Amino acid sequence: MDKSKTAGSKLKEGTILYIVHEYPPIVGGTGVMARNIIDEIRKERKVVVITSSEDPKGRRVEIENGELIKLRIPFRNKRFHYATPGSLFFFIFLAAWHGWRIGKDRPLAAIHAFHLFPSGLVAVVLARLLRVPSFVTAIGAEVYDPARRKDIHKKGYYKKMIAYVVRKSSRLSAISSDIAERVRGYCERDDIEILPPCISRSAGQTPRIEHDDFVICSISRLAPRKGLELTVKAIARLKGLPLRYIMIGDGSERDILIDLARSLEIEKKVDIRGFVGDDEKFRLLSESDLFVLPSHHEGFGICYIEAMSAGLPVIANSTGGQTDFIENGVNGILLDRLDEAELSEAIERFYRDPLLRERMGSANIEKSGSYLCSNLKEKYLVHYDSASDL
Repeated sequence: MDKSKTAGSKLKEGTILYIVHEYPPIVGGTGVMARNIIDEIRKERKVVVITSSEDPKGRRVEIENGELIKLRIPFRNKRFHYATPGSLFFFIFLAAWHGWRIGKDRPLAAIHAFHLFPSGLVAVVLARLLRVPSFVTAIGAEVYDPARRKDIHKKGYYKKMIAYVVRKSSRLSAISSDIAERVRGYCERDDIEILPPCISRSAGQTPRIEHDDFVICSISRLAPRKGLELTVKAIARLKGLPLRYIMIGDGSERDILIDLARSLEIEKKVDIRGFVGDDEKFRLLSESDLFVLPSHHEGFGICYIEAMSAGLPVIANSTGGQTDFIENGVNGILLDRLDEAELSEAIERFYRDPLLRERMGSANIEKSGSYLCSNLKEKYLVHYDSASDL
């Protein structure tokens, strides 16, 4: 008997309502991880997803065994689809209203929100009103973001709100051990389960592309927290090596990074591709030799798993959720200090040691297999089933 069907059958009949502030084609790690696992779950259960719209008009989209409700949220950053305080405020009320209507229209089995805020706040309130279990997954930036100019995480009202969501959720999860520990800083709870993100397919399915230069790749929003400026500076220290740096992503730091590369006289080595589809992303990974993303902090970093599935060694910060699956010296290098000197040394080490790249790349292909959605679906279904009697 299929184990996933056994676990899922105990969850009471009804639709699972998902609430996630960002969802593809709006870019971002949260949206990707939510879509990946929802696509897997809806093979067995009916789902409804409430999210933000990528265009000025809200709309409803039918999907197999489910429905996407894309809300028109005012005040979002129109170019990069960043959330703003105003858009978060409107999302809370619009998502709550639509969730209430859905709950009155059809039987719900559960509500699952990604992010403690704003989605988690909506979920716990709706769950109490509709008398269904609430599942909330802590992602990262809502509990910790060292790059924020105004640290909202230290505000008393914000800490109380996050603590309320932590206390009231029927089941609480986090995408990494790092995030689980940071959540406990708001409100102690000893039953936080680690539910990591998953990838829908392996980049290893894309054949390797031969190339002459040593190609370094990053996948990220171009934002201060991601440490991309540090990578550009590190590459500038290695001008004598045949390096090429591909950045997949876009964001508010794009012009700053272009100007930096120009000022360091390496603009021909830096190639910013912007947002690309999955096929193009995996193709670019297949022609890369090394993945680098020295973020000041990552809640998990699903992009590392994607790169690992392509057989790439990785360089990352030694602090963050990625330490759950990147072991220094085994399948990557974790930086003790975020400075261009240490990063450039790590890059040069990989450049000069193809056997090291091969060994770590092979380890990463094996490691990434455990993060395929087909392998993690059972873990999610058991998590849902744990609250089936609430």
